[in-house]
Amino acid sequence: MSVTVNVSGMNQELGRPVTATTSLAQSDGETVVFTAPTTGSCFVTLNIANRQERSRYSIRLALSESATAQSSDWIVYDTEIEPGGVLERTGLVLAPDQTIIVSVTEEVIPLVFNQTKILSSDTTADFGNGIAIGNNRIVIGDSANDGGTGSAYVFDLNGNQLAKLTASDAAAGDRFGTGLAIGFDRICVGAWNKNAGIGAAYLFDLAGNELTKLSASGLGSGGAQGDQFGFQVAIGENRIVVGAPYYYENGIGEIGAAYVFDLAGNELTRITASDAALNDLFGYSLAIGENRIVVGARGDDDAGSSSGSAYVFDLNGTQLAKLTASDGSAGDGFGYSVAIGSNRIVVGAPFDSDVGTRFGSAYVFDLDGNELEKITASDANQNAWFGDGVAIAGNFIVVGAPFSEAGRSPQNGLGAAYVLDLNGNELAILLPNDRASGDYVGRDIATDGNLIVVGATGSGDGAAYIFTEA
Repeated sequence: MSVTVNVSGMNQELGRPVTATTSLAQSDGETVVFTAPTTGSCFVTLNIANRQERSRYSIRLALSESATAQSSDWIVYDTEIEPGGVLERTGLVLAPDQTIIVSVTEEVIPLVFNQTKILSSDTTADFGNGIAIGNNRIVIGDSANDGGTGSAYVFDLNGNQLAKLTASDAAAGDRFGTGLAIGFDRICVGAWNKNAGIGAAYLFDLAGNELTKLSASGLGSGGAQGDQFGFQVAIGENRIVVGAPYYYENGIGEIGAAYVFDLAGNELTRITASDAALNDLFGYSLAIGENRIVVGARGDDDAGSSSGSAYVFDLNGTQLAKLTASDGSAGDGFGYSVAIGSNRIVVGAPFDSDVGTRFGSAYVFDLDGNELEKITASDANQNAWFGDGVAIAGNFIVVGAPFSEAGRSPQNGLGAAYVLDLNGNELAILLPNDRASGDYVGRDIATDGNLIVVGATGSGDGAAYIFTEA
């Protein structure tokens, strides 16, 4: 709860102490927090404490003869309590059966961020199309580098380049660098177009030395587009997970799969959906954490064609839940992006058109798969693709909208990233100082709970931006 109200005092006639504690949120409206006994007047002290870190509250207080305050009953009007603050009123005298009524109004305090721009030593327009944070490093992909061979770059947390990663068997068109993950002293990089689209993934140490190339069972089973193993990758919970969203099985195309490896690169299991179907694209997005693996299937048709879904598995690949949007509809692309952390799962649906064409949205679930919140941008615009990327860590949820026009009159492909608290309240909109039309800010995002890194795969040279709270 947001605000805690404590009442303590004495019933003078009965000689007995009186106490009450109530927790309030803005949605509770005007709430009776204490009613004096029928016998005897009470002399009480009232403490109202703001337990939130990023909200201030405006408080109204009334002493009333009933459960509904009249205009003349209010004795405190719109007094603000800052985060961690307390409002105290002493010496309140209540007649028998008189009530104390409290109303709270929340104001989320906007965050302010500093920003640092990152460029690689040989940036192309796709620099920033994959981003990962971990082990005190930032990894940024550029799958168009070197004629589409692709590469990935390792930076320190201040944006200084430490290494450039390439595959030992690199070839033109591999698209190495779209899928990225870092953790447990390892970096995993996917190359989804390797070997005519069958795909590959590579494991590196933190110094940039290639350790192994991951291989998986059942690949190359058919399909013009190939399996695209390595399209997305994730590291966590002593596991590496690699998506193959165009994987074929039993002659059914593009059902998708995800492969789980140990940290040495040994395949442990292959995951598919319990209700796998044609064109589900299971494995299009991945996340691992909280002892769970989350896999997005943006092409699933449960609520209409390509309405999308996401699946939750334990670390052994046993399916625990299937996630869908409570208001899902055809074309939403739910599962286009997924993230897990801070006891929550976040799923992006960038083509959601409930408000307007492809305004986009993101959904927050608990770890059991219960939907908690639907998030949309405060300044949503048509074709913003809000939910193209999602990330969660610490107290932040971050959502990318690479076609957002935030903060500017309509221009194509400006882009933005939105920072929200764990309840979905918007805290900030991240806009690079040099943002221009065609930058597609928010094309990929990552956060470790302290830093937020946002990619901008622009029409010229791509870039990434480190945002830190001021």
